[in-house]
Amino acid sequence: MKPNMWPRIQIIVLTLALIICTGGIAKAEENAVQRYTYVQDGEISKQVHLPTSEWLPNKLPPDAMVLAIHGLTLHGKRYEILSRTFAAENALGSVYVVAPDMRGFGRNRNDEHNFCEGTDCKKKVDYYKSVDDMCKIAKIMRAKFPGTRLYLMGESLGATVCLAVAAKRPELVDGLVLSGVAESVNPMMFNQPKIIASGLFAFFIDPKFNMRLGVFMKQLVSNDPEICKEMMEDPLVPKKLTLTELIKTDRFIDKTNKFARQVKVDLPVLILQGSEDKCVVPHAVASLAQHIHSSDQTMKWLYAHGHLLLETEYIRPATIDAITDWFDAQTAAHKVILRTMQDDLHALGGKTSNQ
Repeated sequence: MKPNMWPRIQIIVLTLALIICTGGIAKAEENAVQRYTYVQDGEISKQVHLPTSEWLPNKLPPDAMVLAIHGLTLHGKRYEILSRTFAAENALGSVYVVAPDMRGFGRNRNDEHNFCEGTDCKKKVDYYKSVDDMCKIAKIMRAKFPGTRLYLMGESLGATVCLAVAAKRPELVDGLVLSGVAESVNPMMFNQPKIIASGLFAFFIDPKFNMRLGVFMKQLVSNDPEICKEMMEDPLVPKKLTLTELIKTDRFIDKTNKFARQVKVDLPVLILQGSEDKCVVPHAVASLAQHIHSSDQTMKWLYAHGHLLLETEYIRPATIDAITDWFDAQTAAHKVILRTMQDDLHALGGKTSNQ
C-alpha cells in the first residue's frame, strides 16, 4: 500500500464503521445524514423488468459508476454496505452503484411474477439471458451519465457474469473487480458427507429435486460465522436449489476461462481471493489470470479470508485496502503520473520490449 493511502483507508473504514456499528441497516439509514439517495426499482428496473437497488451520490454526475452483480443464491442488496460507502462521498469520490437481482434470484424468486413479461419468466434461472440483462443495464447507466467510467463488480458466480459482459460488450466496460472467481470449484463442495446426503435426497426422494444448501452456507461460504449467519437469516436467500439449477450453474461457470480470454487487452482488472476460500480452489486464480490477456491486472491475495468478501456487512479492512488502492490507480490524475513516469523512463534510456 502506498504511504499516502493510509488516510484514505482510515476515512473509508470509518465510513463503514458508521454504517455497521450504529445499530444495523435501519439505524444506519438515519445516521447517513443524506449522504446518498437509495432507490429501489426505479427507472432502470422499469426498463429491464428486474428488481434493482441503486445508490445515488449527492454529487452528480458521479466520479465513477459500479454495476454490482451478486453470487449464487444471493441478490443485489447484499452489496448494500459497500454500495452505501461508495455513494457517500469520501476519499474514493462519489460513486453511483446499481445492483440488480439476476433471473431466478432475489425478488424474482417468488410466485407473484412481478417482473415477468408475458412468457419471459424472471423466476427461472437463465444465466445467458442474465448476461444480456446486465448489458442492457450497463448501456442505460452509460447513457445516464455519459463519459463517466463504469466498472463491473462481481463475486463468485457474479464474477463469471462480469467476464461474460466484458467479453460480449467490451465498449461498455472500463474495468472489472472480481472476487472469489469460480474458475475451479473446490472439491470440498462435493465431498462433505452432509452435502452428499443432501444431493442423494434431492435426486431420489424430493419430488421437485431440491437440494438443501444449509451445509454449504454454514460451513463453506465463509470462515466468518457472522457472515454465514447473515446468509442463513436473509429471507431472500434461497436455502435450496433444484438439481437443474445447480447443473445450469456448473455449466455456466465452466465457461469462465472462455469469457476471460475474450476480455480486451487494455482492460483494468482487480482480482480478490481469500486464502481460506472453501467454495473455489484459491490457487486456481493464477490460472484465471493467465486466461485474462489484459496487461493491466492486479491480484490481491487476502490471507485468512473466506469466499464472500463484498456481499456482507462484515467487510474487512484488507478488502477495503485492496479496493481503495485499485480505484485510486484508475483516476485520471494517477494515469497522467504513470504516463509521465513511462516517458521519463524512455527519455533516460529505457527501451520497449517487443513482447
